[in-house]
Amino acid sequence: MIGLFTEHHSNSKTSIQESFQRVGELLRVLVHVSLSFRDSPATSLIIEPQVQDAFIATLEEKFKVVESEVLSENITSFFLLNQQLVLLSRLLQFVLSFRSSWTPQSKDSCINLSTMLFRLALVSCMGVMARTTY
Repeated sequence: MIGLFTEHHSNSKTSIQESFQRVGELLRVLVHVSLSFRDSPATSLIIEPQVQDAFIATLEEKFKVVESEVLSENITSFFLLNQQLVLLSRLLQFVLSFRSSWTPQSKDSCINLSTMLFRLALVSCMGVMARTTY
């Protein structure tokens, strides 16, 4: 999944949207496959710390990109950014649902992510309030 996020080298909106679409499809498959394991408490899913670190670091970078676009003055497609934020949040929820040993790197990334998510929630709330007052 990390490869899908980093495989496109251009900054065009279509390639970014295509990579987000493929990641979303892969997430649906992984959730469906892992669902049977989640129902059984005897078989808990464990993720390797290196995989968790790389995944969370990639999510942190993607959240930073989306946050910078949301905070910029020239937002071209708020709907597209909203979809990307939802997918990134679902990916974060997915990776956090696994058992793992937390490394200092993943702890730091999650602290940064929680701060970023709080800022995005505030910006989103202010945007909704601004649209309803006009």
